[in-house]
Amino acid sequence: MIAAAAVLAACSTGTRPAPAPPPAPPSAVPGMPLLTWAPPVLNDPETIELDRGMTTTMLDPAKDYILKLPRVGKGDTFVRGGHNIVVIGGHISTGQEPPPWDAPEHRALYFADTTGTIHVEGVLIDDVDSGQGDGIDVAAPLATLQIQNVRVSGLTGSEQGNHADVVQPWGGVKELRIDRLTGSTDYQGLHIQPDLGPIGSEIVKNANMSSTSTTAGNWLTWLATGSNTCTTAGQVSLDQVYVTPRKGRGLGDSVWPPSSASNVDDGPNPVQGCLSSLSPDGSELTFPGLPQISGSVKEGPPPGGDFVPEGVAGPDYVSPGYLPG
Repeated sequence: MIAAAAVLAACSTGTRPAPAPPPAPPSAVPGMPLLTWAPPVLNDPETIELDRGMTTTMLDPAKDYILKLPRVGKGDTFVRGGHNIVVIGGHISTGQEPPPWDAPEHRALYFADTTGTIHVEGVLIDDVDSGQGDGIDVAAPLATLQIQNVRVSGLTGSEQGNHADVVQPWGGVKELRIDRLTGSTDYQGLHIQPDLGPIGSEIVKNANMSSTSTTAGNWLTWLATGSNTCTTAGQVSLDQVYVTPRKGRGLGDSVWPPSSASNVDDGPNPVQGCLSSLSPDGSELTFPGLPQISGSVKEGPPPGGDFVPEGVAGPDYVSPGYLPG
């Protein structure tokens, strides 16, 4: 992959400044649970209304921002810099426009080199414009990324092209926080292992991933770096995380590290020492070989249905508010 700075410097800003009021206090939504993390407190924020189509936005890493998505027609959204950034509501489709560098990867939301807290809430991401793409990517080792009440629907990918990750902190992040996320993809889902940058800690709660493929793509949650290490983020907390495998595969073949050495490369492989443990009924995976991971991944949709049902996230999103503290 090309470094974040080179990726983003290659494009025009595609933005226009607007007045910068602070976010309005959220309205309580009957029946919707309060979210875990409130937006960061903003210091004299600038509000930027993003244009339709694909945009690249260069921000001052010492300043705070509110980014507004247009109601319709928003394509890949690349953001470099900024301190605290708040994005609440809106609809993004990975599009047919070529991405802004010589590679096949589309990214609905991509943050790089941010220095504070990124708050993404109530955003609907889909693939209706037939662009192979990821949902939310981040390359910001100094930043905390909060993803809440986000629905990522129908991503498409392939082995040779984009892998259609629902979330991927491939360039590092200080802390990843997820509360209420629903994703569907025909290739890969939560790829939240350290890759090209460090990850301090991860909290994933109330999240469900499902496969829309019958022939390709297996790993809907990937927790260890590469296919031959037992390296994860410093601490990983999983709480009410569900995976619906593609047809013909079980839960132990849909989460990495897998539950069987048959999925591991031939020969000695460190992953053999941290294989996940599948419950006798095949419905739940735990990670006894990875003490830094607490919680489990369960098979199937959540008992109550998607954590973010259709119609919750999008341009008309109303926040339910946040837990105190």
